[in-house]
Amino acid sequence: MNTPLKNIEDAYDLAASRGVVPPNSKSLVINGLNATTLPARIGGSLDFGTTYPAIVKLIIDASGSMGSVRQEVVDALNRLKVKLEETANRTGAEFQVSITDFSGLLGIHLMRDFEHVDTLKPFTARDYNPDGSTPLCDAAYQGISETIAHGTLVYGTGATGYQQAVVILSDGADNDSRHTPADIATLLKEFVGRRNFIIAFIGFGAGQHQRDVYTSIAQEMGIPAQNLRVYDPSDPNCLDMVVTDISSSVEVRSQRAASSQTQSGNFFVTP
Repeated sequence: MNTPLKNIEDAYDLAASRGVVPPNSKSLVINGLNATTLPARIGGSLDFGTTYPAIVKLIIDASGSMGSVRQEVVDALNRLKVKLEETANRTGAEFQVSITDFSGLLGIHLMRDFEHVDTLKPFTARDYNPDGSTPLCDAAYQGISETIAHGTLVYGTGATGYQQAVVILSDGADNDSRHTPADIATLLKEFVGRRNFIIAFIGFGAGQHQRDVYTSIAQEMGIPAQNLRVYDPSDPNCLDMVVTDISSSVEVRSQRAASSQTQSGNFFVTP
């Protein structure tokens, strides 16, 4: 029997041979997976309802500074689930969604593995427990790698293609990672600009200084400037706007992919 790692390597090689993923990035992706996530990539259900699913990964800061909005984040995740379900029912799009949160206390925590959006269990406060430091780069590297690996497995099980969107959400800079922003940039180098992959960064903070901080983080990670948005957490509508941005942008991207329209390098489609 093949090991989980061997299965992923074979799936990546197949996708690379058909131009779906860049061949030179396999080792970077494999190195981003760990003993916890490898079985999940293999053991989870990889069935799909369309030939071109949209794969969505959220990587969410759960450091101590997010504790003041714990319930608001949980509520926002549930609203996002509903919005994507409504989009799937209205358009026929298929969304496979995974959510990871990260903190120095809990490490990199797979809150939900990739599954159809309509089968995601509702989120509760027990799912999200902010505390500790901010291992942003480690979480980003692992989450991006998981997303790419999952896409190759979906392709290897019969999908004719797929669309991937990775969205990182944080209220601060990294202060507890083994990986560096340059490592993220190296991993992303051959994926950014590809038709079937997009990455975005959402920062929470007020004022020009905070905006400058997030601009620097995104630039160092290799995330295109147009795919950065910064929201003021003191705005009571902040997380509503985030949910609308993500759901609208994912919907437009999935529909363009399904209709073979040219993909934009911009993730965000709302003003």
